[in-house]
Amino acid sequence: MPPTFSIVLPTLRPKLLALTLHSIHRNSVGHDYEVVVVSPFDASGDRVRWSPERIVGGPIAAHAQGVGDSRGDILITMTDDTIALPGWLDTIEQRIATGERTWVPFCLGLNRINSPAVGTVFGRYYAYFPIMSRRSVDALGGMYGGMYDTAYRGNWADPDLGLRIWASGGRVEFCAEARTMASTLQRYFPEAEHKNTRPQVRFEMFFERWGHLAGDTFSRRLVDVNRNFPLSVLRNNTVYVEQVKLPRSFIERAAREWHWQYLRVISRLWREWNRVRLRNYDSSYLDDWTPEQMYLHEIRRASRSLIGRFGRGGYVSRASVGSLVQEVPFTQ
Repeated sequence: MPPTFSIVLPTLRPKLLALTLHSIHRNSVGHDYEVVVVSPFDASGDRVRWSPERIVGGPIAAHAQGVGDSRGDILITMTDDTIALPGWLDTIEQRIATGERTWVPFCLGLNRINSPAVGTVFGRYYAYFPIMSRRSVDALGGMYGGMYDTAYRGNWADPDLGLRIWASGGRVEFCAEARTMASTLQRYFPEAEHKNTRPQVRFEMFFERWGHLAGDTFSRRLVDVNRNFPLSVLRNNTVYVEQVKLPRSFIERAAREWHWQYLRVISRLWREWNRVRLRNYDSSYLDDWTPEQMYLHEIRRASRSLIGRFGRGGYVSRASVGSLVQEVPFTQ
């Protein structure tokens, strides 16, 4: 019988993979899941299905391969610099079932608690890390090849997926309870070669496909098309604003709010960074660290760095190692 969840995880970095897998296994107890790892090195293990990378074509091709090789009913896309937190899978199955009673295709987005923002493109929310059922993925099968269009290679595939869902009469929602965290240790490891390859070319391809949504509100400038906003802009767990109704005051207010939130987060992270002894960006420093040590290091740093309130998003009011992951961002 297929597992409930298939977590698709491309990677080129074994040490970061060990940390991410440790967090998944540690915080997914009681759930039926598999992790589909797409990599050029053997990553077989408990609940891990290794899918040897067949085409060196960047992260989008690797995600597409992992989706194709997965068996679960619900697909969750991740990266190797993402840490799963306690309770992250608890509400996903019910949220998907509830959403698909009204919208197919339907998509949820993971919540990265140390990146309190939602991405929008042409005023519509898209998921940084999409979560979809096979039913919803199949509903997109006729549009540019299913969940991921590999033509994008390393950029713009997630916004494209979001717009295909909206264009098909579906819906994309932020899932605050699906808590994860961006790894701070990932800076010690180089990014995938194709991750940021020719981003302007991919943007031109994206705009050619979706530029008709620009209307009179959005220019051809990337910063106008693709905007990040604070969690406070969410209404019913999403953002969908028709271009003719998108007031400049809304953009300016949200941009100011996000700017100050961003500065507060960065300043806190920078202060914490200066207090630790990981001074040079040499991954060999981490050779003797176990996945559990890396995981606890990440939690401790986050618990010191993410204390404070961030607008109406009500981000993390008080945090400690024990309580950090229990304080779920409040969204309207």
